[in-house]
Amino acid sequence: MGGDPANPQVIEFMATLDHLGIDRPALVEVAPGNGPAALGRGEVDAIVALVDALPRRRRQAGTDLRAIRIGRDDVYASGVIAGDHLPDELVAKVRAGVVAALEAQRGTPESGLTQLADRYGDDRTDDAPEGWRMLQEFVFTDVPTGSMDAGTWATTLEFLCRARGLPMPAPESVYRPQFLQAPVTQ
Repeated sequence: MGGDPANPQVIEFMATLDHLGIDRPALVEVAPGNGPAALGRGEVDAIVALVDALPRRRRQAGTDLRAIRIGRDDVYASGVIAGDHLPDELVAKVRAGVVAALEAQRGTPESGLTQLADRYGDDRTDDAPEGWRMLQEFVFTDVPTGSMDAGTWATTLEFLCRARGLPMPAPESVYRPQFLQAPVTQ
């Protein structure tokens, strides 16, 4: 497995293997951004990446790759973190905006590619629509997009704190209980 041992994705991947009772692979330290090239040269057999990165990593490696799902459905993998000083109304608007943006992206995955190219000035836009299509099954599930669950928060915090050697905070200290219910879609 190629990667940076300090990379949060690598740390969480290794902790997931521990949780699942799977032996950790040997970790070959690879500088950030060099994983695909190391795969292509055969220096490593795998790297940690989210599924939406597969099309770009495949192209960068110059060889066929496949996504292998080794994860946990009982922890949160992404979200938005807002300052605790923000009023509830603003937090609710931001959450609704993120949900609306995800729904819009689902409807027209090619939208925003010009802005992406302008912002990053590289070739990642060629792979973005395929990566988005691969990611959608994890974004749009039977659980409403933008919703939260107290039990999942507790499990997520326990997992991440153990993985990173941090003390476990009270779960309710990282979210506002009034936002646990599913967001109202318009």
